[in-house]
Amino acid sequence: RRYLNTRNTMATLLGLGVLPIVNENDTIATDEIRYGDNDRLATNMAAMVAADLLAALAHEIDAAALGASADPAAPEGLRQALAPAKVAFSGAGQRPTWAQASDLLRAVQEGNAADPVFILSPLMAHVLRTTFETTVERVLKDDQIADQPALITPAMPDTDLICGGFSDLIIGQWGGLDLRIDPAPGAASDTVTLRAFADVAFLVRRLSSFALGGVE
Repeated sequence: RRYLNTRNTMATLLGLGVLPIVNENDTIATDEIRYGDNDRLATNMAAMVAADLLAALAHEIDAAALGASADPAAPEGLRQALAPAKVAFSGAGQRPTWAQASDLLRAVQEGNAADPVFILSPLMAHVLRTTFETTVERVLKDDQIADQPALITPAMPDTDLICGGFSDLIIGQWGGLDLRIDPAPGAASDTVTLRAFADVAFLVRRLSSFALGGVE
């Protein structure tokens, strides 16, 4: 009910031409919002109002940080920094074996990484759910690999698997968000093209906190 109240409130305000500004712990509808911080709040608000632009921007920043952006102007990301030490997968169909996934975790633990997690694509997740550690245990089970969290994102290439302590990946963004509206491409269909530009840079604080495996 809280979700529907919030969504209806936002839809009504937007329909009236009002730009809502929602901040952590502000009241909406009849109850206070119960999200822990503004990042999670932004994610939930985006889903409520179908904010495709916010979702697209978040995806592109994630992809650039991981080194998987299709934009040639994107800065060097994590995969490029780790490429010289990339572990080549040797399992059937060039998928990682259980031992190779475990080796990635061991490498970052030896590098003293804090709270290591695995990052992989939906397709790689499907592959690892059907790759067996033993005759009964799968490599990816309950969104964990070797008892560590496995985060699934379409911003990650299907061929690679990253393990690391992501507190050692620094993402910097400065300046405002530049939005440019171009009505020309969609003039015949009465649509416009909206382009968003942001200044973002990435820094790997400690390369030993990460390990990369994938298809050569």
